[in-house]
Formats: sequence, C-alpha cells, structure tokens
Amino acid sequence: MIPTKEYRERQQRTMKALATIREGDRVKIVHCLEAERYAGETFEVLSEPYQIGGTWCVKIERKGTFDIGCLEKIEG
Repeated sequence: MIPTKEYRERQQRTMKALATIREGDRVKIVHCLEAERYAGETFEVLSEPYQIGGTWCVKIERKGTFDIGCLEKIEG
C-alpha cells in the first residue's frame, strides 16, 4: 500500500501535535468536519495524549475525547 498525500499530511500533523500538546494547553479544532462549527473557539486539554484503536487522542473540555491530529495548540 502506498500512502496517499492526505494520509502523510495527517500523520505529520499528529506527530507535531504529540510533540507539542500537553494537559492544560489551549487548543483549537482544525482539519476536520467540526472545524468550521467551532471556528474561533478554544478548548482546554484535560489529559495527556493516549491511543484508542491506533488513533492518538486527548480529552478536551466540552467535547470529550478528540483526535489530536485535528487540534492545534494556541500559543500564549
């Protein structure tokens, strides 16, 4: 199987998020269907990253468990 461009981009976003997002950080939702609905909103990360069925996730306020590859850390 040859990975698609979209798959490689998602993997890169996930690896970057794993290196930067930690419990207590503020994040915004990006690169998924819910990004438009929650545009401009930020969420607090309530857990350290963990895996569910091969997907890296964190718990965020008001949303529960969320794919870390669809989150972007807010600096400052």
